[in-house]
Amino acid sequence: RVLSLLDDTYKVALQCPFCSTEFIHEVNLTEVPINYAKKEDLKLLELQLKVSQDKIKLKIPTLNQIINMQKKLEEYFDQFPNADKVEKLSLAINAVYLDKVNGTDMSMTELAEEYITNLDIIDNRQLEKVISKLDTMFGISNNIKTKCPKCDREVLHGLPITNELFSPSED
Repeated sequence: RVLSLLDDTYKVALQCPFCSTEFIHEVNLTEVPINYAKKEDLKLLELQLKVSQDKIKLKIPTLNQIINMQKKLEEYFDQFPNADKVEKLSLAINAVYLDKVNGTDMSMTELAEEYITNLDIIDNRQLEKVISKLDTMFGISNNIKTKCPKCDREVLHGLPITNELFSPSED
């Protein structure tokens, strides 16, 4: 982004968890901490579930896959506004990481969601635990620090993917 837009500032809308003040943190992208994957972390990409004994191969989703998942979720919630958002979001996030189950390709989101929906609860928890580790093992740090302008307490946040990333506002 810095190279293509010649802009290293990314505006992130935040709400202070202590006093509920809403404010904008202008993050200098050249100073954002980056976490790099370690070789030993890659073993998390393959696992065998405890109950079903299914052999799972996971993948790190691309930005495009994440954006497509977000669009599908928006369409789903527009169609079913009373749906359980937490459950559907969790299911969609886990599905986007699923690559193969016992050698069967799971790249079709619907197939992956159906598989996860039918998992035993113990297998589901095991899968969620591994995916949560994958989600934070590398990439942009979720521990970007700023101070609340009202209460002056430290606020930690990540770098959400919004239109601001691709088309920065001018003000």
